[in-house]
Amino acid sequence: MIITNKTGLPEVLVNMVKNDPYSRGENVYRSVTELIAPPRQVALKRKFYDQITIDVSDQLFLIYGRLIHTLMENSAPEDLITEERLYATVPLVNNPVRISGSFDSFDAKTGTLNDYKFITVFRFMGGVVPKEYEQQLNLYAWLWEENGNDPVKNLRITALYRDFSKHKVKEDKKYPRANVEVHSVPIWSKEERLLFIMERVALHLKAEQELPECSVEERWAEPDKWAIMKPSKEEGKKDSCKKLFLEREEAVEWPKKKDGDYIAFRPGKSKRCEAYCDPSDFCTQFQNTKNPVALGELAKV
Repeated sequence: MIITNKTGLPEVLVNMVKNDPYSRGENVYRSVTELIAPPRQVALKRKFYDQITIDVSDQLFLIYGRLIHTLMENSAPEDLITEERLYATVPLVNNPVRISGSFDSFDAKTGTLNDYKFITVFRFMGGVVPKEYEQQLNLYAWLWEENGNDPVKNLRITALYRDFSKHKVKEDKKYPRANVEVHSVPIWSKEERLLFIMERVALHLKAEQELPECSVEERWAEPDKWAIMKPSKEEGKKDSCKKLFLEREEAVEWPKKKDGDYIAFRPGKSKRCEAYCDPSDFCTQFQNTKNPVALGELAKV
């Protein structure tokens, strides 16, 4: 992987990124983090790893997260198990594979497995735990129990919001109430965990032979929208949006349009592809959709 420093950050920060100690472990097919990621993304990252370019400025949040984990580990009570990497073999019939995972802490007194996320607010808007985090923690629980440990009774995520704004708390009911929140995560049965992990391994194995496309959910995609626009009467001022629709027909038939209003197309964006996918430059699916034709004014009404 090629690491750049386009903003001229201090060398110590550059070295922190270059010396990131994260590892899936030796002789391991996949880490839990890789297994829950889109198979297309992981396959492309492995194929083009030496050609992928990342900038130091885009990796600092990962380093901040590592620092938080280090401080937590040094401050944890003696009976709290922290940062333990576990290994287990997934019993596929034709191709058993070894996987690994490293959770943040396990409280033996309560049977609670906890993972800390130094994350953006939008990932937990409305207090909803992202599906991939639910999957991740249940796979950690599977690894923990596969290594002969006591059953996991509770799953928790401690979300530390790196972009929290006090001003938005009053403006949006779905916005987190504090800059740190603890979320309960649904816990699956042993059978559900094993079935899921076998399915994920199979998907990643297949992706190595035939590259799949990422789904709307995997791309964190927003839908295309149609806007009712009101032209500005002041020179140099942007036109204003009166209402948004998911279907063009709904926009055309909206009864409150006035003379001069027009309909404009707003193409949806794929948040993961645009900002959180290292091999996006080598992904034809993303490259074919990131620069849609600017449709502009489609209908005067």
